[in-house]
Amino acid sequence: MKLINNMLGQIATVAIAEALVFGEKAGLDLQKIYEVVRVSTGSSVQFENRGAELPSGLFQRTTSQ
Repeated sequence: MKLINNMLGQIATVAIAEALVFGEKAGLDLQKIYEVVRVSTGSSVQFENRGAELPSGLFQRTTSQ
């Protein structure tokens, strides 16, 4: 059961990151995306926990080679 729970949480984290990158590439402000989604139907516990960290610059952007 724990593995299933962790797997679903990580899938949500990846989806959140992808959505934020998509929004940023579209020219939207990360903080504004977070503020709007947080009070919308796209919000979740994972979004609250992980999404709040992304606009703060906690995660460094990397490029693949």
